[in-house]
Amino acid sequence: MVPWLDLVIIGLVLALVVSRFFNFKLPTDTRDAAARKAEFDQLFGRRKAQREAYQETPLTEAETDEDMAAAAEAKAAPRRKAALGPRDVAHLEGVEQIKALDPNFDRADFIAGAIAAYGYFYECYNARDQEGIINLCGPQFEQEVLAEWTENPAKIVVESEPKASLQRARLNGRTAVLEVLFTATHRVGKAAPQTVRAVWVFARAVGSPDPNWELQTIQPQADA
Repeated sequence: MVPWLDLVIIGLVLALVVSRFFNFKLPTDTRDAAARKAEFDQLFGRRKAQREAYQETPLTEAETDEDMAAAAEAKAAPRRKAALGPRDVAHLEGVEQIKALDPNFDRADFIAGAIAAYGYFYECYNARDQEGIINLCGPQFEQEVLAEWTENPAKIVVESEPKASLQRARLNGRTAVLEVLFTATHRVGKAAPQTVRAVWVFARAVGSPDPNWELQTIQPQADA
């Protein structure tokens, strides 16, 4: 195959012969050098750059279109951080452990929810609302409450909004356990009101899509 440069030289020689023997003048290129160079670059420069790039990074048989697409997708995808586990937060204590595993945990919101649960519990207790107790309590404590209805039929009226304070927070595997001390005024049946203190133990699996906490038990404390 004759290179294109040889063809150009041969063409020029033929043109010279034609013009010399037949008194024929070739047309003159009226463009300046910059315009001609621009046309050359447009026609051949891009192809040359593509050819050099191809030669520098030759494809192998294994590099199919599917392989290249998969590699590009993997490179573009953001790296996911591994989920934290109990061992990763062993150096932390209390609420900080829970917050490290569940960034959405908010202490103030939890206390507000616990106070709401306190009132809801006694409303369900007095109304003998079994479904409400089941939704609020863990399975074991739920059975204890249902059994108490038979032994203690009197209603428990909460006469003041309880005061709540978080006493302890810990992890049991991937289960967060929070203990809240409540102080409130109760009246049982026709008896005189009295101040009651009790620790309510709530639990929730860290990372669960269910944001609700289950009441595990109520531990009465000495009267204030």
